[in-house]
Amino acid sequence: MNDAMHRLIRRTLVAASIAAFSLSATAALPQPGLWSIGGELNGKPGRGLQIDRQSGETVIVSYFGYRADGAATFFQAVGKITDGKTLDADLVEYMNGKALGGKAQDAQEARVVGRMRLEFSTSTSGTVSLPGEAPRSFARYAFEDTRGRLNNRFQAVMFESAYGVTKVLRGVLEMQVSGDDFVAVMEFQDTEETCRYFGKLVASGDVFNVPHGSRWCSSDVISGYTPFGFWDLTVSEAGHLSSRGVYTSLSGVCILRTDKTEETPDWLQTNRCTATELGLTPPPPAR
Repeated sequence: MNDAMHRLIRRTLVAASIAAFSLSATAALPQPGLWSIGGELNGKPGRGLQIDRQSGETVIVSYFGYRADGAATFFQAVGKITDGKTLDADLVEYMNGKALGGKAQDAQEARVVGRMRLEFSTSTSGTVSLPGEAPRSFARYAFEDTRGRLNNRFQAVMFESAYGVTKVLRGVLEMQVSGDDFVAVMEFQDTEETCRYFGKLVASGDVFNVPHGSRWCSSDVISGYTPFGFWDLTVSEAGHLSSRGVYTSLSGVCILRTDKTEETPDWLQTNRCTATELGLTPPPPAR
């Protein structure tokens, strides 16, 4: 069996696995941050949830809202996520803690308001059931649109797993985003193959997904376009790229669009993207 036929079989199986793939079947540990309740995104109800999770399954949730008489209040819940996506815990009210400018004193538990249930379908979305209320959708709230960070060049590594073997593929990835249109081109340094990825970008909290994308590679003479998706695609403020897929994981660093190399490289000389490329305020010049 020749290499072209091997690639055709592999990508046919990959396409089938993508078609059957469901994010709900994977662990959906929530991103820390501010979460808004469906239908209340305009902020006028003035309530929401603050979720904190520090790289594990234990979650602390702070609910901020109002009493029936209009007074503002907050409740807290803590628990461990079960089955990779569900938190079921008591929502507790506290009292007699230190007031602003007041004397030091410990807060006391006032009462258990009721049970709260959070079910996460992804790391940035799910359903919240608050005491006395029907289940509602809720989602991680993003204050900034960071899709501009994707419009860069990256020194990238793609980990591709198939048939129980993981291959490490290195190259340069060039991404372009225009509105919701996503295009990426990966030039692999070892195989001299070029792959093109494209689809519609979907924001989800402070990450992005390309759930129904496609891929075409220079070696795809027979198979042509195949389904290919990106999930949890993000570029950090430090220029670190990460994403996951059905059978691939992607990581990399943002680099300047230049082929110039430093004659005497050191820690202060680098082709890494600056704050400008990452949409951040540049630091003041050194004195």
